[in-house]
Amino acid sequence: MIKRILTLMILSGLLMACKQDKKEGNPSPSSAQTNAVGYTNITVDQFKEKLAQSTKPVILDVRTPGEVAQGVIEGATVIDINDAAFIDKVNALDKNVPTVVYCKVGGRSATACAAMADLGFKELYNLQGGYDAWQTQQ
Repeated sequence: MIKRILTLMILSGLLMACKQDKKEGNPSPSSAQTNAVGYTNITVDQFKEKLAQSTKPVILDVRTPGEVAQGVIEGATVIDINDAAFIDKVNALDKNVPTVVYCKVGGRSATACAAMADLGFKELYNLQGGYDAWQTQQ
């Protein structure tokens, strides 16, 4: 029952985040911003810096299979945020390893980060602009 409630909350947040993405467009590539919900928004350049560090972050792609078919960031673990078992699958990840989450433009990944923070993940990053921003800067 709790899993279903969490899934419904995530999906509701997802819908609101997607609506927000369309209204606001891509966030400005300013410095990292820590949100009150326990994650930090980072730019593509900041993400590349994290990839260059000795302690590599886990990269989590929360897009749909159709979006993933268009390409992924190398080394990413794919867990569709729309999957009914999303919470269970994410909960199985190491909560103590820095984790960068991305989707297409950043809304769903922000929702995923908020849910993951509630699950006890210690160091979460939301890739601003998502995979689209990554593709643009390659």
